[in-house]
Amino acid sequence: MYSLAYDNLKCGSPARIPKNIQPSSGKNVFFTGSISTTYQGSNVASFDAKSIAAGCFMAAKEGLAAPAIPCKIRFTGVKAGSRLEVSHEAEFKVSLLSGIFKSGLPVKNVPFPPDFVGLESLKIENTEMIETGLDIVEGLEGVALDDFVHTVHFKE
Repeated sequence: MYSLAYDNLKCGSPARIPKNIQPSSGKNVFFTGSISTTYQGSNVASFDAKSIAAGCFMAAKEGLAAPAIPCKIRFTGVKAGSRLEVSHEAEFKVSLLSGIFKSGLPVKNVPFPPDFVGLESLKIENTEMIETGLDIVEGLEGVALDDFVHTVHFKE
């Protein structure tokens, strides 16, 4: 295999309706999970994370609605061979008007700091979401991801 393992990432295509979170390119986004080099048969030694497009959403009970919401997203990388962790937090901002979202927002580009190199894994999680007043399906709030830019280093 010549790739990274994408664990617990689900692919989806948000409905193109106003207020929904939207991909930055193409039609699909991925949802919260982790990226790793540690799987059976992997020939990947490490990877350098350059940037990723990310944003937060909450799923409404009606099913189609997945409005963008303001949040903070934490990216935690583990260095290959040392277990040393590096962390970066990004804020996804959304304009609210009396509790109603003005429009759908694409995920935003998040550049990683220079120490996000030589990683064996990257965990992505939301750390803070605001109360929106929407009728939310518990557990379906999350982080949408797109356009992961990285360099892979193979084992010799």
